[in-house]
Formats: sequence, structure tokens, C-alpha cells
Amino acid sequence: MNEDSLQKLVRAAMKRGDVPLRLDDDMVDSWIVGGEPELTDALKSGVKSRLKFKIQDAALARAAGSVDATVIPFGRFIETIRDRAGLTKKDVAERLLKSEEYVQDIERDRIDVTQLTSGEFADLVELFRMAFRVIADVVRATASSPDYSPFYGSAAVGLRGTPHSERVDGAVQVDPQERLQRIARARGGNAETCLLSLRQELIRRQRADLLG
Repeated sequence: MNEDSLQKLVRAAMKRGDVPLRLDDDMVDSWIVGGEPELTDALKSGVKSRLKFKIQDAALARAAGSVDATVIPFGRFIETIRDRAGLTKKDVAERLLKSEEYVQDIERDRIDVTQLTSGEFADLVELFRMAFRVIADVVRATASSPDYSPFYGSAAVGLRGTPHSERVDGAVQVDPQERLQRIARARGGNAETCLLSLRQELIRRQRADLLG
């Protein structure tokens, strides 16, 4: 929605009496002289922000309802919702109080979702209006996908000295299939820990609407 459209919405709401005004002397004087109410810049900015956010929220809710858990990995899922809602990376960054680079890293899966803090993950879930059951399916499917390959620090743990490993020139060589299985198990464990923390955070925020 552009600036002109927002201005028209503000004016229409003001004329209907829907905008709660905090009167000051300058505002009252402008009404007496000009005959038409004027909003302070701060109030206009606040009202426009609230209108913009409401419109974004509605668009995100519609978009989230149209994207299912088969869209993976996680970053592509987020990007698909954002695109369908008509929001830019800048819009999302503004709502999350993060940088555009952060949003791009999420969408390009440069950031492993299981390494987000519970607060950061809950912020994403709340903004994108994602039901917990859907996001849980996406996270689990992402973690189990052989094509998903962000850096997993914990996935590299414990890959040496296994029954199927061999020594070549003094170095431990791990059977590739076993290594993939160990990484898959580590990813799965990370995903479940992440989802448990997310659920607890949403409960703390009293977001039963997203947990249902």
C-alpha cells in the first residue's frame, strides 16, 4: 500500500471519529483557523504504521494459510509466504527489528533455523501467522532432507572412531553412509529441541491461537 492510500485511510478514519486524538494547542489552533482537523506528524506516523501493520498482518495470515508444509526447506517456506503476502524483505526486517541481511540469510537457509533462539523463532512464527503444527512439519522435513546443508556444528560431533571407520595413512575414514545417518540423527535431535523450546516460548507468550 502506497503513501497516498495510507493518507486516505487516515483521513477517512479521522472523519469517522475512529482515530483517537491527543489534542494539543497547535492542533486546536489549526482547526479553528483552517476549519479542518490536522494530525500531528507523530500521530500521523503512528496511525499510518498501525494501518500498514494491520494490512501486512492480514496479507501474511492469508498467505500462511495457502502454503503447506511440503514447501521446504524452511527458508523457502518463509520466502513463499512473504512473496504471496506482497511484503518485501525490508518490510519483514522492520517488523522483526532485524536487518534485511538477516531476513535474506533466513530465506537462503544460511542461518540454521534450529540455531535461532526461542525468542527469534517465536517472533518469526508470530509475524508469519504460522500454526505450530505446520511449522513443526516444515522444520522436521527440512532437517531430514538430504538436500539441506547449512553448517551444523553439533552434526559433526562423534564421527570418529566408529565400528565402520577405517584408518588410511593414520587418518580415520568414516563410512559415508554412516556419516549421513549420524548427521541425520543430529539434525533430528536439533529439530526436536528447537520445537520444544518454540512451544514453550509460545505458551509463555500466551499464543494458544498458534498452538491449537
